[in-house]
Formats: sequence, structure tokens, C-alpha cells
Amino acid sequence: MDTQFAAWERWVLVGAAVLAGLVLLLRLLEILRDRRRRRARIGAARVRATQSMPLQTGAHPPQAGQRWPDASQQMPDAGMYENPHPQLRIQYTDIYGQASEKVIAVERLDLYRQVVIFRGTEREDLRTLPLGRISLAREAASGQRFSMGLWVEQMRRQARSRGEDGGSAAAPS
Repeated sequence: MDTQFAAWERWVLVGAAVLAGLVLLLRLLEILRDRRRRRARIGAARVRATQSMPLQTGAHPPQAGQRWPDASQQMPDAGMYENPHPQLRIQYTDIYGQASEKVIAVERLDLYRQVVIFRGTEREDLRTLPLGRISLAREAASGQRFSMGLWVEQMRRQARSRGEDGGSAAAPS
């Protein structure tokens, strides 16, 4: 009894191995292409974020010959964003997916984890909330709209000026 492959069986085995190799190669190329696209999207988002944009959500587009205010210029309410411990009324999505509203006193902003650590109404009510779940923020005292993105960017600048790596932004108490 002959235990060796016949010629046609050998070619079928070689063809299957080549086909498996091609499938693996195409999958690896697809993964590399997705990584490249993701890096390009992140780079484009960083470029858009560094361009000067209006600091207020209700700002009108510039007229002909005007420009958006430069990010280095002081806006009338820019002092509001320099406070590392603002008291805010936020609308957010809770862990159950329900829209909720709460008045909070920010204890710390963790730039590395992208979370706000805050105290609620009770002193022992210390909680953590991801920045992405906050849909609207207003100053608790005045009711004026509060831009979380602008505040986070201001805290990043302050952390850089203090020489921190951006892990946590909190002023000394």
C-alpha cells in the first residue's frame, strides 16, 4: 500500500497553503491600512483642534475681512476657564444611559484618564465622570454656558507651564 500523496493531491495541498497565505497577507494589509487611516484621522483632528475657533458656542461666523478670534487673545469671560475647581450644573448620561442633571464642585481634572472627579451635594459624595458623558455644562452661580473643551485645554496649558506631564490638573488646595 502506497502512503505517499499522488501528484494531484500534492498540488491541492500546495494550492490550499498558497491560498491561506494570501488570505493572511490580505488581512495583515487591511490591518495596516486601518491603522494608517486611524492615525491620519487623529492627526487631522489635532490640526483642527489647534486652529483658532470661536470660544463661545453662540458666536456668529466672521464677516468678510474678519477672522475668528485668535486662541492667544483674551476673551471677556476667559477668566472663568482658569479656575481649576469650578462649580457647575451639568447635564450628563449616567451609567444606565439616562440623561441626568447635577450641580457639582470639581475636585480634580484627570487629563490622562479624561475624567472629572467631583463632589455632589453631600461632602462624602465623591464621584468620577468621563468627560465624554457630559453633554452640557453651565456655571452654577450665573447659569452662563461653560465650555468643557476650552476648560480642559486651559488646564492642560497650566499643567504644561507647571512642568507636569498632563496626568492630573489640580491647583493646590
